[in-house]
Amino acid sequence: MITPEVYSELKVPKEYRYDFPGQIFNSQRFELVQLTDGEIEEFKSNLLDVSTIHSGELEAITIATNRGYMFCSKDAKALNYATAHGVEVLYFHTVLKALWRSDVLTQGGSGRAYEHHGAG
Repeated sequence: MITPEVYSELKVPKEYRYDFPGQIFNSQRFELVQLTDGEIEEFKSNLLDVSTIHSGELEAITIATNRGYMFCSKDAKALNYATAHGVEVLYFHTVLKALWRSDVLTQGGSGRAYEHHGAG
């Protein structure tokens, strides 16, 4: 699931012709999650109080807090903030390592952080 703020963030690399945002947007697994009215108010309040976390992460943490979802990121400050607010977290590098070990992704030498192999 991706929040509207994260979706907007991912559109920027797409404008520079990176293909990974398109792979995410076109995936059957991609779901854009909207904030409820209550979550919007909480997000706006948190946005004023928390200046060290990007709005996309803060939006996702707000949803995770209210819905009991897990939060995944590579941003240490966001992960710490989520943990402090009782949200279960998953470190992004852990996801990548699992995908590398299962040969879904490889640590390619083609100038990319990773290359996708296989379906999906």
